[in-house]
Amino acid sequence: GCWLVVDKKAEGIFHISGKDFLTPYQMAIKTAEFFQLDKSLITPVDSSNFTQPAKRPARTGFVLDKAVSVLGYNPVSFEKGIEILAGQIKGVI
Repeated sequence: GCWLVVDKKAEGIFHISGKDFLTPYQMAIKTAEFFQLDKSLITPVDSSNFTQPAKRPARTGFVLDKAVSVLGYNPVSFEKGIEILAGQIKGVI
């Protein structure tokens, strides 16, 4: 997504992320499933357990309409994002 902004010399604010709206717990479970880790070690919690000064939404995500229409951005699922990241890590390690 960031490369598209540069390539198209786009100006303004663009939200670049995956296409899913997930809770931190859902992200942790999907990550554990991908890497075949023990999901029973993951405990669901609510936002009161996080020590950030700002309140956070229960589910996190961005509206990507502008990036899709202006940049031609094609967001991927959280699972596909993990797969891409894992491939990049393999190339570095």
